Amino acid sequence: MNLEELVTTRNKYQRKLEDKNAYRELCETVGKNNATANREWLRRKIKDLDRQIEELSGL
Repeated sequence: MNLEELVTTRNKYQRKLEDKNAYRELCETVGKNNATANREWLRRKIKDLDRQIEELSGL
């Protein structure tokens, strides 16, 4: 992925993580444990993307 794609994906994941309504809906659909696991996965992916963005941008 290029830098622009990484940033776009990271921002998409961040919006998903911050969306409280989506979390509530996910809790109702798959249960609280799975919804929480999904949020943890998003946090890890954001952290990984941040590392990749940092490497590509040369910071």
